[in-house]
Amino acid sequence: MTWCVVLALVVGTISQAALAQAPKTPFQHPGLFNSRAELDFIKAKVAAKEEPWFAALTALQNSPTGKLDYKPNGGKPFDPPVIHVSFKDPSYKANDTKPWEDSKAAYGQALLWTMTGKEQYAQNAAGILNAYAGITDLSGKDRMDQHLLVGSFWCMGLVQAAELLRPATTIWKEGEQKAFADALRKVWVPPMKDFAAGYNGNWDSCVTAAVMAMGVYLDDHALFDSAVINYQKGAAKTPNGSVPFYLGLNWSPDGKQPGWTQETYRDKARKTNAHEQGGVHGIVQSAEIAWHQGVDLYSQLDNRLMYAVEGAAGRAAEWQKEDPRGVGIRFSCFYEMAYNHYHNRKGLEMPNVEAALKLPGYRPELARHAYSPNIFGTLTCYGLGTTFKTMPQEK
Repeated sequence: MTWCVVLALVVGTISQAALAQAPKTPFQHPGLFNSRAELDFIKAKVAAKEEPWFAALTALQNSPTGKLDYKPNGGKPFDPPVIHVSFKDPSYKANDTKPWEDSKAAYGQALLWTMTGKEQYAQNAAGILNAYAGITDLSGKDRMDQHLLVGSFWCMGLVQAAELLRPATTIWKEGEQKAFADALRKVWVPPMKDFAAGYNGNWDSCVTAAVMAMGVYLDDHALFDSAVINYQKGAAKTPNGSVPFYLGLNWSPDGKQPGWTQETYRDKARKTNAHEQGGVHGIVQSAEIAWHQGVDLYSQLDNRLMYAVEGAAGRAAEWQKEDPRGVGIRFSCFYEMAYNHYHNRKGLEMPNVEAALKLPGYRPELARHAYSPNIFGTLTCYGLGTTFKTMPQEK
């Protein structure tokens, strides 16, 4: 029996086991990156001005994302109400900064409302969500126009905000919430529901995270389960973003750099591993969302994701040292989250990640580069695992 067949059998077994855990009762809300108990814990730390939570909140407030006068789409209505993505046609909004900034602001402002109680933050987040509820199309002009990838980034921030604003029905009214949910089903789910099979794995992993988040927010078990399966084994012919394939066999030719991924040396000529970090970022996000719904994806294949995170952090640090232009921090925004799980919850050592987190300028973890759909990790993840060690709905 070849190792490929053995791997397929192992993956199939894991998939069935995890799906047996998948919740068939209503989803936990909030239940993406944080539970209600975790949010209350963070809020208490902020109120007591304890560090690093208070500094992280202050940094978010002082960033463009957290401004009290923030306006979606630069204060202008969407005309027409579509988002087209193209890198070939300049009339299309290739990696447009407005949806990117709006998605960050929606989540950031919703977090600020959760932590401070200031209604203006909730009103701002609701205004962004209402604007994007009016979008009628998300598409690319050509096959490689990346609306799946960048759309998954934007989608994640919007859905995170919506999940936090659920209780704010006097501010984000029930009719507005329904309109946003309808927009997810009509505009965002259709292009992403089949993931991004056939593309480099960073696409597939990031889209998987967005689909999983939408499944939770929409209370759609089928959508959530499809993302779990894609995480575990991917599409039949092109499973590029799944754990067994994107994270490889956890080896390196010299035996000194464990945790190689499908895209480890894709950006070597540019002295960066941005695409690799993007792929790992998506996998970490999915694992965290699933964890909050009682499904443990972090442990798949003997914690292989932990080694990939460690490897990615080590490579990012080495290439940063070699940066002749002094560009600065080259880390994505998922290291706090991964460290919180594997180190704080599970007690495992992550020396490369720990070194990255201690670099000057890393904390608070905000945005580092285009493969960083915001987690605001220092605020939302720091130290949680030492208090909350088990899954909120552990089976």
